[in-house]
Amino acid sequence: MNLSFEKTWENAIAPIDRQAITQLFEDTKDSQERYSHYKSTTNHRGHTLITLLIHNRSDQLLLFNHTEVAYENNVDFFTIPKLIIPPKTSTPWCFIYKNKGTAQVD
Repeated sequence: MNLSFEKTWENAIAPIDRQAITQLFEDTKDSQERYSHYKSTTNHRGHTLITLLIHNRSDQLLLFNHTEVAYENNVDFFTIPKLIIPPKTSTPWCFIYKNKGTAQVD
């Protein structure tokens, strides 16, 4: 397994978050989970922001085209054209769950 940051993340991530995500990757790279939780918060609009480390343990590209992402009581489907995770790679991503079950990505 490899750790990869999407280009936008690569340019914007704070050093403390990079270090924490790298440690999370080291701690979870051999597990069988598809997602590892990094951080949850609520923004000023009341939306739940959940940052997950997504693990693509398969031998194929992982694409987010109407893909269900569930974490605790938050469930939604996401289409994220720029999020393409290579085989055997983990990538962090922030999912935004709006009120009333709608979601967006960041």
